[in-house]
Amino acid sequence: PFHRYTMIRFKMMNGRLYKEMELDSILFPEPFNSRIKYFVGLNYEKRGDLKSAISIAEKLNAENPLFTPGVIFYSTLCDTLNEPLKGYNALLRGLWFNPGSIGLFKKYVFSALKVGRREDARDALEKLRGHLDSLEFVTFTEEFEKKVRELDKW
Repeated sequence: PFHRYTMIRFKMMNGRLYKEMELDSILFPEPFNSRIKYFVGLNYEKRGDLKSAISIAEKLNAENPLFTPGVIFYSTLCDTLNEPLKGYNALLRGLWFNPGSIGLFKKYVFSALKVGRREDARDALEKLRGHLDSLEFVTFTEEFEKKVRELDKW
């Protein structure tokens, strides 16, 4: 499907962005649309506007759960806003639609730890064993064990 957007072109003057022109209603195919929303959300996050970033990330996550960077971005924002369960649920949904995504599994391992699902995290870690090279798996496992030790201190 195609989506209609209004594009705004900016120009830089004296270190500030100024609106130069507005292009009416440009149609973008869905994969391109997801990337645009993702980068706009990253831009909002970088500028410190978490409210706008989470709004875009929620829409992106709802519209296209197959877009792995968008799901991971939403989950990371939820962690930042101290709502790890929302991020965990988004990752579960993303894995349901895209069970072969290594990036989602890696994020899911740590997200499951945050919400107290240690056995699920260990199961996901074992699933990653066959998909990561040995050095990467050892490094990832060390990070995992470090997080488990940190949680045990609390």
